Amino acid sequence: MWVASAPDPDGGYTAIAQQYATFLASLRLPDAPYYIIVGNEPNHGDERGGRADPAAYARFLIDVSRALRQIDSGVQILNAPLDPFAPNTNGQPFTNGFAYMDSALVDRPPD
Repeated sequence: MWVASAPDPDGGYTAIAQQYATFLASLRLPDAPYYIIVGNEPNHGDERGGRADPAAYARFLIDVSRALRQIDSGVQILNAPLDPFAPNTNGQPFTNGFAYMDSALVDRPPD
């Protein structure tokens, strides 16, 4: 488990994005295309500071992507995968104290 990055005062993530870019710049990477996955399972509350927040993750992904591309315009950036088995806790804590969001993006008809 990790602690979600705190947003900047304006709600963005440019400060942490710059840290990602600094780290990328310090690596010796191959000339061939390489891929960077930003984050992990953003539909898990335990990966996002307690609850899933799609809008915050999207802003985080955009800001980190911009910063990484300033270091290397050829970097291939992938969004974090969703956990298809995460329960939908409807914003309420699960038994472990974290809220989760189902990875399905469409409404399901009632049973």
